[in-house]
Amino acid sequence: MPSLSEPNIEQGFRWMRETISLIYAHHQHPLPMTALIFMYCETLGKGLLYSDANPTPKTIDKVSEFISRYMPKLWNAIGDRTDRKEILGNHYRNGLAHQLFMKNGAGIHEDKSGDTNYFVPELGGTPYSINIDRLVPEFLDGIASYQSDLNLNQNFRNKFDGAMTAK
Repeated sequence: MPSLSEPNIEQGFRWMRETISLIYAHHQHPLPMTALIFMYCETLGKGLLYSDANPTPKTIDKVSEFISRYMPKLWNAIGDRTDRKEILGNHYRNGLAHQLFMKNGAGIHEDKSGDTNYFVPELGGTPYSINIDRLVPEFLDGIASYQSDLNLNQNFRNKFDGAMTAK
């Protein structure tokens, strides 16, 4: 089975961090930035769920698995809604990736003051909205933790290699 080299993995994570950090620093492109975050969540989620028996997990499962483990503040902010996976995997990830906008009227908002919650139901006419000023730092922390886990856990690393090199 092919394997990813340490320099390739490090470079990939560095590029994720740099891309999101640079876009966020200028606050000029929140939609593409949010799209990248959710697509990265999907990619990294595949590393959590991949197995020979399940080489192609569903998008909503990959996104939700990464967020539930590595972005628990967002996961918990949404609460026990029965549609939590649908919101994250379909309304945000699929909407941003396929139609360049969130589905079902979902929104994003900025609030550097921290006065609004991470996930806000019914903000300005949207059914719900994610605060990108909380999303970005938690995502960056999440990928740092994920990368650390890869370095510390050989079984996880093997699973990740399988997911990233699968045909």
